[in-house]
Amino acid sequence: MLGAVYGVRGLGALVWGGAVGGCWDGQDDGRLLGWWSGGLLASLLFYLLWWYLPHAAQIEHMDHYYIAVQLEPHSITQLWHNVREAFFSWGRGLWPYLIKHMPIEVLMTIYLLATTLRPIVRHLQKRYLNIQEMSILYLVGWICVFTLFLCVVNYAPSRYYVLFYPALSILAAVGLKQITENLRRGKAVLAGLLLLWGLVNTYWVSDWLTHLTYRQEAADRWLGEHLPQNAVVFGAVAPGLCINNHLLPICMIAGLCNDHHPVERFAGRPRYILILDNNGKDHRWRERWWVQHYPDLVDPKRRIHAFRHILRPFFTIGLYEVPPNWPGESSSPKTKPLHSQRG
Repeated sequence: MLGAVYGVRGLGALVWGGAVGGCWDGQDDGRLLGWWSGGLLASLLFYLLWWYLPHAAQIEHMDHYYIAVQLEPHSITQLWHNVREAFFSWGRGLWPYLIKHMPIEVLMTIYLLATTLRPIVRHLQKRYLNIQEMSILYLVGWICVFTLFLCVVNYAPSRYYVLFYPALSILAAVGLKQITENLRRGKAVLAGLLLLWGLVNTYWVSDWLTHLTYRQEAADRWLGEHLPQNAVVFGAVAPGLCINNHLLPICMIAGLCNDHHPVERFAGRPRYILILDNNGKDHRWRERWWVQHYPDLVDPKRRIHAFRHILRPFFTIGLYEVPPNWPGESSSPKTKPLHSQRG
């Protein structure tokens, strides 16, 4: 199962160590560990032959980009900043986010660990763990490994935090069970916690519904209505704004895809560029690659339309038209061609 998880989501490899540690009680686990290792190796071999080897060049290129550009901190200062963000940034930090969105689960997990970790450590020293203790140890390892990973990397969007949901949910459920068994008024406490859990989730769902907008769909429709039928739209945000229209989106991410003469490759067709742009207050979101390689095309004076508050309240997406007779040779990008490019 873990091998299949890795084939779908590479970060699943981070919990392998926790699985081994959680299954090992120091007694008669040789056969269990053997079956576990054999299944893991078989699934990895299937992944290697069926997917990795046929697409090795593309996968290696993508892995290098995500590791070297997106994830890797390149200084001690950046690493320390990432750690502080993960634990103390109320806006986007890992644990503040989990505490805000899953307070009951986090509270129950803390309660469970406070009441069970000491006996687990004692049993671990004696090399005897029952199945529940092994499971708890595995899930704690799961949480610790992903916490360490997300504390280190530069890029840790909130969608990565779903990696914690299975472990936190199971530990919280065990904690709730222990509360009902250990406390005199356990059932009343359980009812109160379930009520709070319902209120928290009702709040977040209501918040989502009351702030739900259709700006992305509206931008998609506007582009389809105002741009020519055979137009090509370049930019990292282009695919997200060309889902339901007739336009051809070309995703351009510097160092990852389509950053070798993207505009010139589609000469003869109507061409447009969509970029994260100056929002009137903050220039840092303006995409530097386009400014450096095609400064004349993305000159602010040439912007023909702006889509505001898409994805984030502070995002502005600018639309620029490429003139039909634009040669562009003097400002062509100098990067090497990638292994795979669209078009």
